[in-house]
Amino acid sequence: MDLSNISDIINLVKNVLLKRFNSNRFISIYSHLLLDSLSKIDIEDHKHLFMQKEVLDNLLYTNGFSCHVRTASKFKLYRCIADNKKSVTILPNGQIGLCEHFSEDHFVSDINSFSVFNINEVSFLRTRLPKFKMCSNCSYYPFCIRLECVLKQGLVLMN
Repeated sequence: MDLSNISDIINLVKNVLLKRFNSNRFISIYSHLLLDSLSKIDIEDHKHLFMQKEVLDNLLYTNGFSCHVRTASKFKLYRCIADNKKSVTILPNGQIGLCEHFSEDHFVSDINSFSVFNINEVSFLRTRLPKFKMCSNCSYYPFCIRLECVLKQGLVLMN
């Protein structure tokens, strides 16, 4: 979240998530600031953003949605959130993705519909591509352990 969407996220929690999922104790949510944008804002906006994040965190905590802090021995580590079958990313437009970096290209559902997840996208995002020896020295590797090589996608031209 950042200054451009913190208010929308708080409203989403208040007006959609609390009404729709308030009785579901199997859902936990954590908020995270977009750290790359923090260096570009002035100190007053910085303070406002952290105060709003605290409002959001308190709202999540008081309604039972906040992830509680666990000790390091209980953490299960994942290289990618797509590995965690309990994690999803919800975009500001309501699309649901399994990947926090490529959700807009590979979304699996939408919070505004009651449809099941697109099983083809779920399968794609949970399948690892094989490792190739020729890729081990590539400056683009590992761009993503699931998406095709950037050279194959035509994003990088070879000389």
